[in-house]
Amino acid sequence: MTLSRISMPKSDDEPTPNSTEILSRLALDQLITKTLDARLKEENPLLVLIAVKSPSWARALREQLTRRYPQTCVRSYKGDKRSASSQEEDHLLLALNDGQSGIGVSTDIVAQVPEALRNSADFTLYFAGLSPVSLRKAIGLVTGQPVRRLPKLRLDGLDLADLAAAIRPGSTPAQCIKRLQLTLERKASDLGVPDDAVPVSALPLSPEVRAWSEEVLTSLRLLEEGKISMRRSPFSVLAGPTGSGKSKLAEAIAKAAGWQLIQTSAQDWFDRSDGFLGGVARQTNSFFQSLENNPKTIGFVDEIEAIPDRATMDERNREWWTTIVTGILVQVDRLRRSPTPALLIGATNYPERVDSALLRHGRLGRLVRVEPPRDLAAITDIFRYYLKEDLRDDELLRLVHMSMAFGHPTPASVENWVGAARVAAMAAGRSLTLLDLETAIGGTDDRPHAERYRVAIHEAGHAVIAAHLDVPISSVSIIGQPGSAGSMLAEIRTTDLDRHSLEHLVTVALAGRAADQILLGLSDAAATSDLKLATRLLFNAHFVWGLYDHLTAIEGDTKGPLVLDPEARGVIDAKLQELLVRAQSLVGEHRESIERLADALLRARVISGTAVRDLVLKSRVWGPAPRERAKP
Repeated sequence: MTLSRISMPKSDDEPTPNSTEILSRLALDQLITKTLDARLKEENPLLVLIAVKSPSWARALREQLTRRYPQTCVRSYKGDKRSASSQEEDHLLLALNDGQSGIGVSTDIVAQVPEALRNSADFTLYFAGLSPVSLRKAIGLVTGQPVRRLPKLRLDGLDLADLAAAIRPGSTPAQCIKRLQLTLERKASDLGVPDDAVPVSALPLSPEVRAWSEEVLTSLRLLEEGKISMRRSPFSVLAGPTGSGKSKLAEAIAKAAGWQLIQTSAQDWFDRSDGFLGGVARQTNSFFQSLENNPKTIGFVDEIEAIPDRATMDERNREWWTTIVTGILVQVDRLRRSPTPALLIGATNYPERVDSALLRHGRLGRLVRVEPPRDLAAITDIFRYYLKEDLRDDELLRLVHMSMAFGHPTPASVENWVGAARVAAMAAGRSLTLLDLETAIGGTDDRPHAERYRVAIHEAGHAVIAAHLDVPISSVSIIGQPGSAGSMLAEIRTTDLDRHSLEHLVTVALAGRAADQILLGLSDAAATSDLKLATRLLFNAHFVWGLYDHLTAIEGDTKGPLVLDPEARGVIDAKLQELLVRAQSLVGEHRESIERLADALLRARVISGTAVRDLVLKSRVWGPAPRERAKP
C-alpha cells in the first residue's frame, strides 16, 4: 500500500490550501533558513528586512510570516508613501523595544523603508523568485502527483499570479508545466523584438548615434556579465523629429544585444486605463515591474514629452501631474537600484517639453540627437539600405535629389516610398524600376503644360542666380507639394552669414519673382513665400543679428515690429527694392541659362545642384531627356 496515494479526510476547521497558499508557503521556506527560523523564535529580538520583486509576493509573504511567527511584528511598505513608512517605523521600533522581533517586507527597501531601519537591520533578504526545487514541490502538492521531469523554465519572468493560474488542483503535473511554458511564450511575444528588426551594424546612422549605440551595446554586455551595476546602465532619451528612426534604433539595439524589448508610450498608459490618476499610476507601475521581472530587457517609452515639465504648467494641472511624474521618478530610481539587468530609453520629438527632473543625470540623463540626414551621402546610404542592389548608382543619385525636393527626407519617409514602389511593381508583375520610385516620391503631374512651364521658369530663376552668386544648392524641382508648386533647396546656415552673403541669399529669394517679371511678363501672388523669406532675412540682419547699422536686438515674432514701426518697415522695404533690381539685372544677364534649365525641369522634374552649376558655367551640355519624362 502506497501512503502518498491515500486521500486523508480533513476536518472542517482545516481548509484545503490553494495554489497561492502553497506557492507562498514554499517561497517562505526557500527564503528563511533553518538557522534564521530558530532565531526568530527565540526571545532575543531581531530586525529582518525582505525585498521582493512584486506587490503580490509582498502581500503573500506578509501573510505567511504573520502566521508562522505570530509573536513577531510583521509590516509591509507600499509605494512611495513615506508618511506610512514613518508610522510603521514606530511600530517596528516599539516591537524591538518591547523585546519582540520585527520583519519588514518591501518591493524597494531603499525607497520605501526608513533609513533608521535599513541601517539597523540584522538581516536583509532578497527574494528573486521561486526556485526550480520549490516549483517542483508546489506542482506535486497542488496536483497530488509526483513531478517526474521539470524542464528548464525562466522563472524570473513569472509573478505569483502567473504561477497560481498555471498550477491548478485537478490537473496533472504535465498540464501545469505546459501552462507555464505557454505563459512564458506569450509573455515573450509581448517582449519580443519585431521580426524585421535588424542589428545596429546594418543601420545607416550618423557618427554620433553610431558611437552611442556601440557604447550602449558594450554596457549591456557588461551588465549581463555583472561587471557593472544598474547605476551605470546607459539610460537615455532619443530626440528627433517624427520618422527619424528612434524606435527602429531601439529595436536594432535589442536585436544586436539579444535582449528583449518592451515598447510603450505615455499615451498607452492612459489608453489602457480608465484615465484617472490611480489607473494611469497602475499602468506605469506595471511597465517598470515588467522590466524588473524580465532580466535583459530594454524598456522603450515613446513620446515621452507627454510626461510634461511641471514647471511650465498652471497650478491645477501641476497638482494632478505631480503625482504621476513623482511616481515615474521613483520607479526610475528604483530600476537604477535593481539587480536585474535592464535599459530604459525614452524618445521624444520635443525634448524641451520633458520634465527636467526626468532628464537629470542619474535618471534619463543622456540626450541623444537622432536627426534626419543632412547631406547627400547620408541620404544616399538610407536609400541604398532599403533598396539593396535594385538601382544603379546614377539612378540612385537621381532618386536622392528628387527626395530632397521635399527637404531632408527621414528614414521613415524613405522606407514608405520604397515600400509603395515595390507594391506598385509587384502589382504590375515586374521588377522595381526608377519610374516606380519617382512616382512614389513625386506622384504624377497632371498640371497643364503652361502652368508647369511657369513654375519651371520661376524655380530656374532661383537656381541659376544661386549658382551665379555661389550660393550652394542641393537641388531644384517643379514637384508640387502642399503650399508650394516647386522648390529649390539651398545648403546654407544662417549662422554662417555676413552682410555680403546675406544679400546674396535675399537676391536668390527674389530671383524667382524677377524671372516671372522678365521672362513671363507677370508677377502674381504665387511667390508670397519668397517675399516672406526675404523680409524675414533682412529683418533679422538689421534687428537681430546686427549685420547692419542697428545694434538693437529684437526678440520674438518679426511681424509686430514691422507693422508697428514705420522706420523699420521703410528700411526693410528699401533694401528689398534694391535687391529686387539686382535680381532683375542678373536674370536678364542669365536669361538663356534660366530658359535651358526650365526646359530640363519640364523633362526631369528635379535637377541636382551640381548639374545647375555645370549649366551656368557652360561646362556641360544637357544630354537627352529620360525616356519616361521626354514629353511635358
